[in-house]
Amino acid sequence: MSATRAMDWRTPLAVTMFIQTILSLLSRVIPTIAPTLLPQAGLDPSLVGLFDAMNTIGAMIFLVAGTPLIRHSGNIRTLQIGLLLGVAGLGLLVFPFWLPIALMNLLCGCGYGTSAPAGSDLLLRYSPAHRRTLIFSIKQAAVPLAGIVAGVALPFFVAHTGLPGTIAILMLVTLASALLVQPVRDKLDRDRDPRQPLGFNIFLSAGNLSAPFRCVARSPRLVQMSFVAFCNSVGQGVIYAYLITYLVASLHFDLQVAGTIFAVLQVSGVVGRVLLGWLADRFNASMAILRASSLTSALAVAAFAFSSAAWPPAAFILLASISGLACASWAGICLAEAARAALPGEVSEATSGVTLVYYIGFVIGPVLFAGLLGLSDSYRLGLLITAALTACGALRLAVRPRQGG
Repeated sequence: MSATRAMDWRTPLAVTMFIQTILSLLSRVIPTIAPTLLPQAGLDPSLVGLFDAMNTIGAMIFLVAGTPLIRHSGNIRTLQIGLLLGVAGLGLLVFPFWLPIALMNLLCGCGYGTSAPAGSDLLLRYSPAHRRTLIFSIKQAAVPLAGIVAGVALPFFVAHTGLPGTIAILMLVTLASALLVQPVRDKLDRDRDPRQPLGFNIFLSAGNLSAPFRCVARSPRLVQMSFVAFCNSVGQGVIYAYLITYLVASLHFDLQVAGTIFAVLQVSGVVGRVLLGWLADRFNASMAILRASSLTSALAVAAFAFSSAAWPPAAFILLASISGLACASWAGICLAEAARAALPGEVSEATSGVTLVYYIGFVIGPVLFAGLLGLSDSYRLGLLITAALTACGALRLAVRPRQGG
């Protein structure tokens, strides 16, 4: 353990953030290039949501079953395998049919699923306690950062190199990323256990599949973090999925203006994750910061519910900035607290369990919103119910867990 702590935390952070950025970028490929890709496959671009759901399912598959791979191969090797799954998935896009596109999303989702448990386990080993929340938050800033890169770079490459050229560039970048981190693999994976057996019988065993849930259920603090993650991810999922559509379809904004407002939210999310992580460590106030973030998220969603086309664009930019700081910036603090609450040797299971609940909320939120929108034809009703669900996270944080944590 002393040898592990001796290494500076900056290298593990740089490696995990770099890989998470690439993996997050791969998860945004289909949503970004769907208007070009799906028509070539004879599919309506409106089906992008179904393919994007396959990405989430893939991530959940790894979160449920992937812990033995982390123990056997180490965190860096697991992240490299995640990148290679992305390369394989991208290669399937040469076949312009619905099944290869769905499998591509599933493989890229499995690859992305490695980032939370493997990255969290690695950072917990090397991060000093007084900087842990900031370090986890910086790592999580890779997610909105990748969204910005995808939104800017992928349309540019599609326009100048075509779809095949864009896919080839992504494959080369992803493969190069896996090779680039190889020099630090032996040093950072020194705690791996080669004696851990692997195989489908291990991955699919009832004990392994239930491990993340059992790990969370044993700890009141992890139960609390899971509930908070679910509530916050409902709000985040709805804002991410419907903000542009709401601005264009309901408030009649120009698409470019709506896209700019959404980009402001993404940039604010990058800044917010780092800022909130720093504040949590600086004042030793992770729970207070997380509670304030949850409450602000709920208020921001409610504010969108009462917005109107009469508001000046600056008001929407301000609201998007606040939403990015709150709705999109809580995950690093939540994962840091989950890792801190985990028993020794169970960081992967703990962060997998909390992240699984986060993904469930991220999926359920937009689905629930779509149902409410279909029944009521009212964005306001859906946004207010979303705000109420998000506020439940802040209320849960006001209650101290019975024990532990």
